[in-house]
Amino acid sequence: MNSRRKIFITTIVGVMAILLIAPWNIVTGDNGDSLECNPTGIWTARNSRGDDGEEQMAWVEMVAEEKNGVSAVIMKNLNPDPTLYGMFPDVTTRSDSVGQWIRTGPDTWDHTYIGYGTTGTHDPGHGDVVWMMVYKGTITATDSDTIVAGGRAEIYSGCDDPNHPVFGEIHDQDTDPRDGFPDADEEPIFSTDFEVTEARMPMLPPTWGE
Repeated sequence: MNSRRKIFITTIVGVMAILLIAPWNIVTGDNGDSLECNPTGIWTARNSRGDDGEEQMAWVEMVAEEKNGVSAVIMKNLNPDPTLYGMFPDVTTRSDSVGQWIRTGPDTWDHTYIGYGTTGTHDPGHGDVVWMMVYKGTITATDSDTIVAGGRAEIYSGCDDPNHPVFGEIHDQDTDPRDGFPDADEEPIFSTDFEVTEARMPMLPPTWGE
């Protein structure tokens, strides 16, 4: 193995180790030491099954290294329902959600995410952005490997539709400015509160060679 490849592999292993096994930082202040939860890493979750045993939403979150109290986040839905339980029957693609956590205490954060539902890009041209979903709320670390996120999920329209099968006449709620986020004076066409629990992805011992 040449030296460049060895350095590259060593770097990748080191980054993964930091992401997966460094949940707590010691922060020293004027009043002594306190524990501050480090959210950097990978978090996983699955909602409980429905009353008839049907699978519900499952997802993973990748939280980047915190800088000045802010952590960038990507949330990937593992089993997406682009129609949002049939509310948008023409939607075929659901994007990942992107967001930020802003630290408000040693083990608490405010969060905002946004994701999109589109008609897809299987045909020539760009698909329509049909809905935008904004998550906003708070996060609390109950221990070094568990977080509880709560807040509200808000759905906004990304296009004009005078005859929507669920909501009737709706309009594009991202026009001024057209920046991929609902305009400040717009109200969601649907919203619901939520509370979910996520677990930090564990670092498992290697088993090869046994």
